[in-house]
Amino acid sequence: VWAFAEAGKPAREVFKSIGNRIVALDQAGSPILQSFGPRDVSTLVWAFAKSGEMHTHLFEKLADRLLALDLDSFSSQELSNVVWGFAKNEEPQPEIFEKLAKHIVSLDNLHSFSAQELANTVWAFAKAGESQPMIFDKVGSHILALDNLHLFSHGDLANVVWAFAKAGESQPKLFDKVADHIIALDNLHSFSPGDLSNTVWAFAKAGGMPSEIFDKVADHVLALDDSHPFKAEDCSQILWAYETAQIEHPRLVEKVAAYAENAKIMIDAETADKKSQETFDERMRNVEKEEEVASIAAKLGVLKRR
Repeated sequence: VWAFAEAGKPAREVFKSIGNRIVALDQAGSPILQSFGPRDVSTLVWAFAKSGEMHTHLFEKLADRLLALDLDSFSSQELSNVVWGFAKNEEPQPEIFEKLAKHIVSLDNLHSFSAQELANTVWAFAKAGESQPMIFDKVGSHILALDNLHLFSHGDLANVVWAFAKAGESQPKLFDKVADHIIALDNLHSFSPGDLSNTVWAFAKAGGMPSEIFDKVADHVLALDDSHPFKAEDCSQILWAYETAQIEHPRLVEKVAAYAENAKIMIDAETADKKSQETFDERMRNVEKEEEVASIAAKLGVLKRR
């Protein structure tokens, strides 16, 4: 499963067959997962989540196995992969998150965690809605103690500030450090639309952030060509962020509103081609996001409500 997930190849039947087989063996009295060590468990969780393959019964069995294992035998990557996988697949396992949080907090330091592992860890706790302030305190203190943030990719930085803002964990010094780093960058070319929207959303949610970070993102977006692939959700978050931060930028709002319209056109085209594969709820979420963009833009005086 790792190979299929890493390659990004669709293999729904493969994942389903493997998941069903593991669960069936367990129910038949041959619990194969009992032989799985930290690497095996974390790889299985990561692969299913990476591929977007849901298998609730399998994840329940994996959670049981994780609760029985000693986390001291897990590497930082394995710990990060586990919480990321459970959060990504939206598998509610509070005991898993609590156990992992307590273990990570008990570590002498987080030097063995890479920048991506730190970002994925706090992202996972925020995404899962697991209120564990101690994990945010631990990670936040570690990042603040670093000499610089050069080892963090732009996606990592976006995930870190998004996670802290989403979890309602106020750490102004951490946000200031990330803001200073981003403002000092020569450009934001390696930021994806999602990175940009998550970043400004987080800074607006945190409040009291320097206007320079919003100016930097606005200048970058305005310099992009009109075909840049912003999703409706990206547009919604950007417009919400500038409105919430009370930063007026009519040209930016107009451009983002245009991106939102392009996103709607793309959604309509994809829906026409894949109507049988797209659920009603997914279509409704797309409509709600597009309406949210129009609502915010109208409030800012850029678009008229249709």
